[in-house]
Amino acid sequence: MSKITPSSPFASVTGKFKRTDRIYIRANKHTGQLYGIGMDHPNRVEQPTEAQQQAQARFRDTWKEVDTLLAEPTQRAEYERLFRLHITQARKKKKQPCASLRTFVFRLMYTKKG
Repeated sequence: MSKITPSSPFASVTGKFKRTDRIYIRANKHTGQLYGIGMDHPNRVEQPTEAQQQAQARFRDTWKEVDTLLAEPTQRAEYERLFRLHITQARKKKKQPCASLRTFVFRLMYTKKG
């Protein structure tokens, strides 16, 4: 671990600068000092566990099902209707709606499987 004394623009930086960085910046809440910690990504060091493999498979299979559902015009029209309804309801409740039809259908399908 190393102690970092940043210049003023970087005085409040925490986390990584980009996703692939091995250095993670942490701030001590009490002293305000920043520390750089070298990290190894756990999925690059060892094989995924059985639970991780199942979660990845569930995620991958759900996206394939979404692609299949949206390829059929009648089902796509029904999901588009539900998506428009979702957007209307989210705006009434002042919540953020799903960004796209695909993510909306994915969310529906993924929660059914869980």
